[in-house]
Amino acid sequence: MTHHHHPDALRWASPAARQRSEHPRNYGSLPKWNGHAQHTGPCGDTMEFWLDVSRRRIAHIGFTTSGCESSRAAGSMATELAVGKSTDEAARIESCHVLAALGGLPKASEHCAQLAVDTLHAALTDFLDRADAARRDGGHRRETSPDGDEPHQGFVGTFVSRVVERILGIPDSRRLPVQS
Repeated sequence: MTHHHHPDALRWASPAARQRSEHPRNYGSLPKWNGHAQHTGPCGDTMEFWLDVSRRRIAHIGFTTSGCESSRAAGSMATELAVGKSTDEAARIESCHVLAALGGLPKASEHCAQLAVDTLHAALTDFLDRADAARRDGGHRRETSPDGDEPHQGFVGTFVSRVVERILGIPDSRRLPVQS
């Protein structure tokens, strides 16, 4: 069940939050993308992110949400914080960064920042999965697009293990065969 706050829900919000709710930046899907995720928060709002990553940097980013004004503001700010960043830098964006950049959200809407960050991180994981698959396939890109219906359970753990593998150059022990 999607929640819809009173139309004046952001009346007491910061100018940055109000502005991004009324005129969200980077709103809409991308025609060309190599990372995608759709995530539904506990409130029932769904957010979707598309990433166009080039040379390990987020060149373009787009988002949509079925949610309220606060969801639009949080999604907008998450995209603004991520664009131009390396995939590793974007992976370190947390909900507190989104909230700080927005100048806060009403207490009842702070979860919207977490939904935006969860969706961003899931799209980054999708990008890494696609990049790994392309490497395994000898550089041939798979033209399958995600159906968007899959739950992204455990994406944080998957993403963190992939970042650790890349930074330290060692495989995550959880993905190695168990020695008996």
